[in-house]
Amino acid sequence: MRVTFHLALTAFLATILNLSICMAVYSKESDSLNYAIVSALTMPLANVQLVNGKRIVKEDQGILIELGQDIANELGMKLNLIPIETEMITSSLMNGQSDMLCYLVPQWVSSAASSFKWTDSFTITKDILVSLKADKKITTFHDLKGLNIGLIKHYSYPVLQDMIDQKDITPIYSCLLYTSPSPRDS
Repeated sequence: MRVTFHLALTAFLATILNLSICMAVYSKESDSLNYAIVSALTMPLANVQLVNGKRIVKEDQGILIELGQDIANELGMKLNLIPIETEMITSSLMNGQSDMLCYLVPQWVSSAASSFKWTDSFTITKDILVSLKADKKITTFHDLKGLNIGLIKHYSYPVLQDMIDQKDITPIYSCLLYTSPSPRDS
């Protein structure tokens, strides 16, 4: 099956997101920095694997791991990597399980965004629509009307939310499941 990538510049320029570091608002006495890593992340951001039913973050692999280590070193703390599921981002920061999570924007945790401290943006990302090659050209969000759109469960899609709420598009949700790579992938 051939897949074509569509990037509708006029529609998607508005969806460029400035990613920040999100930190819990409480203070604690500890010599370690509990750094949450979303288990859905992949390289080059982070290498999260499912090994014997448990999520493990490879400590020496990924841009976000290097960033976390640099922050911990600057603070004179030991880095403690905590893999978390996407739906646990907010509670992990609010209940003290983690102190910090990188690669996040306030829109993704809108109901709790004011509960956290945010850094200035350190990188940007943009939404890209992937579809099967078709006769219908998709150049704006309105071109999505009436379509089924594959989305990842527990992710936030601020640019699509109005269309979902108005039932202009039908979200088809899937969960991300990762397994440990085969020995040849290591």
